[in-house]
Amino acid sequence: MSIREIAVKSGATGQANPAVYVYIEDGEFRKADLDGFNVGINIYLTIKFKNLRNEKQRRHGIYPILQGILEALTLQDLGLEIEPLKPKAFGNITTDNQAVAGILVFQMAFETDYYLAKIEEESIIDLFKIGLGYYLQWPSDDGIKDSEDLITL
Repeated sequence: MSIREIAVKSGATGQANPAVYVYIEDGEFRKADLDGFNVGINIYLTIKFKNLRNEKQRRHGIYPILQGILEALTLQDLGLEIEPLKPKAFGNITTDNQAVAGILVFQMAFETDYYLAKIEEESIIDLFKIGLGYYLQWPSDDGIKDSEDLITL
């Protein structure tokens, strides 16, 4: 079994099953040269699978998802200026309450590095602006923002 497409689903109510949540929790800076740093970051994925039948069915459901994620992301740079993703660890993090509810949860970690260089002052100012675009006619979106907010910090 292989993963051929990874998509982001928005507008759903409640938590989808199966689900994969991606986030960055930590990283470290190492001086690279006079103008920048190497930044090592850890990227975590929480994978959730629900099957009310039994533990065996849950495991049969989640293991191919874990394998697919591992194969899809290992040594990929995702089109970014980063070192290829390296798998770091994985484990079962299911709580007792989740197990009773028929849910199995795993966490998978990848690591990567990128170079952080000193940037010009006007570029720094741009980083202190947050742009929020609103697409109000979902699900038949035309790809044009219906409203936009710009916040300067």
